[in-house]
Amino acid sequence: MEREHLIRDLSDQIEALARFHIQHRLGDAEGVIRRRESINDFISKHGIDVQRELDPLSQYYYRRFIC
Repeated sequence: MEREHLIRDLSDQIEALARFHIQHRLGDAEGVIRRRESINDFISKHGIDVQRELDPLSQYYYRRFIC
């Protein structure tokens, strides 16, 4: 995959998790925790610099709902 596709895929994953969390308030549910871990594994596997490569909204959601 090209780098742009990786970043777009990551942004989509982060925003989907944020929307789910906002709508359902299930931040500590087992499925949400596994999804967070999956997103962090994706970031590590592909060496993505969240601060430099993500758009500002995705950065905010990452800090708010995943870190």
